Amino acid sequence: MTVSRLEYFVAVAQERSFARAAARLHITRPALSQQIRKLEEELGQPLVMRSSHRVVLTPAGHHLLPRAREIVDSYRRLPALVDEAARGTQETLRLGVNSSSLIGLVPTLIPRLHSVLPDVAVVVEELWDEQQLEMLRTGELDAAIFRSAAPPESLYSWPLGADYLHVCLPRAHPLARQTEVTWADLAGERLLLPDRARARIEVDTILAAFTTNGIHLEDLTITMYGYHGAAWVAAGYGVILVPGHATALRHDGTVFKTLTPAMPAMQLRIATRSEPVAGALLALLRTAHGLTTENAETLNVM
Repeated sequence: MTVSRLEYFVAVAQERSFARAAARLHITRPALSQQIRKLEEELGQPLVMRSSHRVVLTPAGHHLLPRAREIVDSYRRLPALVDEAARGTQETLRLGVNSSSLIGLVPTLIPRLHSVLPDVAVVVEELWDEQQLEMLRTGELDAAIFRSAAPPESLYSWPLGADYLHVCLPRAHPLARQTEVTWADLAGERLLLPDRARARIEVDTILAAFTTNGIHLEDLTITMYGYHGAAWVAAGYGVILVPGHATALRHDGTVFKTLTPAMPAMQLRIATRSEPVAGALLALLRTAHGLTTENAETLNVM
């Protein structure tokens, strides 16, 4: 049994799809399927039930998943652990983040935390919101920055400031020259959205905003996923809607515009497993809250 096979199993379990897991791991789908079968042979138990639509874990697969994650996470952290030992680091924080926070918040958050606690090591992992919450509950993360409609159950979470939806347009688009863009202006545009299977709450929030503003959903075309859609916007494939924090991801040939009336993006939150919070974890929470307050006051969309 190898760590790589356990890593492949974790990817399949998280994505619930051999195709998406193979793309994430940069291997072919047949090769991934073969490695999972070999792992099942080694363990003497089927781990996944395969279908044309979705992968479902067997009872054995559910039992293995948290332990496989622990092994894979420990393996990945070996270089950091060695570095911590060499530098005499006293504490390590494992932080899960989503895409929008990694763009606009986390790159500033970590240096700010180190200015207060220089000896704390922070291991950052980019994950979908649902993955973060699951890993936080199983103890694989110390904190998570994610988006959620409501505080997640069995966790302690705090909102990180207000955030509003923005539209990313091609620089040559007529709307890019307007001082103000309304929701009605977007009627008939091709909307590029995240894959709902992986970002259900985010997609539903965006579509609900159009419904609230009287834009018929049949006028919108769902074609792609990810904040990297700015490249597709620049190429003229459509427009994307992103939270304000994600507007820090600039791409040549595009502009970001606020929308009128302002519609809230899904609430950005930071969560831990328990209270009271102390030490480096408390410093992380306070620093994150301070930064989101600053961002709310200084956000400038071009």
